[in-house]
Amino acid sequence: MKRLIPIILIAALALSLAACGAGPSANQAAETSAAPEATPAPTEMAVSAEDVLSDAFTDPLGGWGSYDSLISQMTQASGSSRTQLMHDAEDILMSNWCVLPLYYESEDYLLKTSVGGIYTDHAGAWDLHKATISENADSLRVALAVEPDSLDPIYNTTAADRTFTVNLFTGLYTVNEDGDTVPAVADSITTEDGLNYTVTLKSGLLWSSGWSPLTANDFVYSWKRMATAENTAVSELFSIFEGFGTEEGITVSASDSITLNFTLNQPCPYIEELLSQPAFAPVMQSEAEKYAWYGDQMEPGAWAGESGFQSCGPFMVTAWEEGKSMTLEKNPYWYDAESITVEKIVVTFTKDEETAFTLFKNGRADITNCIPASERDAMKSESKLHSAVCTGTCYAAFNASAGLFEGKTAAEAAAMRQALSLVIDREYLCSTGGTPANAFIPTGMSDGNGGVFRAADAEGYFDPYALNNSSADTLRQARALLAAAGYEFENGRLSASTPLEISCVVDEALADEAASLQQDFTMLGITMTVRVLTDEDNAEALLAKADLTLGSASAAIDDPQPMLQLWTTSNSGSTAHFKG
Repeated sequence: MKRLIPIILIAALALSLAACGAGPSANQAAETSAAPEATPAPTEMAVSAEDVLSDAFTDPLGGWGSYDSLISQMTQASGSSRTQLMHDAEDILMSNWCVLPLYYESEDYLLKTSVGGIYTDHAGAWDLHKATISENADSLRVALAVEPDSLDPIYNTTAADRTFTVNLFTGLYTVNEDGDTVPAVADSITTEDGLNYTVTLKSGLLWSSGWSPLTANDFVYSWKRMATAENTAVSELFSIFEGFGTEEGITVSASDSITLNFTLNQPCPYIEELLSQPAFAPVMQSEAEKYAWYGDQMEPGAWAGESGFQSCGPFMVTAWEEGKSMTLEKNPYWYDAESITVEKIVVTFTKDEETAFTLFKNGRADITNCIPASERDAMKSESKLHSAVCTGTCYAAFNASAGLFEGKTAAEAAAMRQALSLVIDREYLCSTGGTPANAFIPTGMSDGNGGVFRAADAEGYFDPYALNNSSADTLRQARALLAAAGYEFENGRLSASTPLEISCVVDEALADEAASLQQDFTMLGITMTVRVLTDEDNAEALLAKADLTLGSASAAIDDPQPMLQLWTTSNSGSTAHFKG
């Protein structure tokens, strides 16, 4: 099971060293890219570190309380004022170059042209209950190279795993084919103060067995279980609930079989979208505790690691042969069973992506997320390549307290980080999917006020294509920034008298990205060592000591606030280690 680093987005810096953050503009991206020069030209420009600081600049090691304050104000604000607060917070976040956006994530997949009705949620998970297939087909065929260890929603955090939970478990709300959050098993939800909520469930709800009722108490059990889960990415979703982290637990109760009550510790403008997450779907207590008496002898989530468990989504697992296949069949007791158009889904698990792609190419699979880079253009030309744009950003984060910046002023440290951001080849990182990022909040995300937070890729804090459009000029800028921080160069590379060595710790899922950055930094003569985390490592300790980490911030919610609040001083998942 992959361990993801637990970090659950206005003026451009183009070919000048103007301060960032003054206005929403950036250089137009070139349609073709040029390879960076092997030997950069000598430094031909000079700049002081203070010259590159924007009006929004905030020292990451003193005064980050102003950022915390903006996040706190968002919970009380609404409309355009809340949107402005989110823009202000992103300006501050981007002002010191500790967090370097790399690319906006997308979950690409291949789909036969004869298949329709499949859509994705904000995290790229496939909703399959409205899928349509040809008349002579008896099932939808899926090919995957990665098999989940368990279908327990606690452990399903990747997009591929999430596809299973979305189709097996349904909560109060869901995301429809238009990307809108709509009621699912909830009949109504009301609140008078934005803190105390009452939810009325649809009547007659049943688990997939058809004889066991699904009640408000199932939600009470499931939410308390999730809120205390060891999986930080899941439990953190409940941090806005009153009682989170206390011995008593979150405040949630059932008045009767169809009435659910819960209390938040602060208003949550995106509460309905939050409730649409798989973590808020119910699991049956008797199923989840089926092997409790085995204690530590059983693998976590073992109850959902085999077929036959009861679920509450459009499908149920009727067969599972480990390492080979899984069969999902229509759940006739789902609240909206009439909308299910596919009776059966057959998932084939293969040993590698090439095999899964071959199944698709040979007509033995209808959908797969396994796409060899060499086949992308051909699949696109045949209208089989689809992209599910996700509300997520892959980033690199510098530890503001790292020894790397010892003896440097706040401006000099920012200049160092900005120089490194300039030489990252973001286009190369997106060669197999995604879009180069020039801001933290992804393009197209809602602004929480009926509009779009950032409508176009060109709106951001820097030109993500600068290195590819003009390698020599970009490298000159980077050297000038490092020179402003006290570094010296010989023949375009760092002098032996002022070396720069960076330690990077990264999860296996982002090891390729780390290797790419490692190569990019060598253009300036910078050495970066990369430590890829293993299951045996003390990840928390290693991440705390590293100069640089890579992570993926994906709220799976179409609202910027959850992503922005990841960088508060109190957030344990932040590897930037900002201080107030």
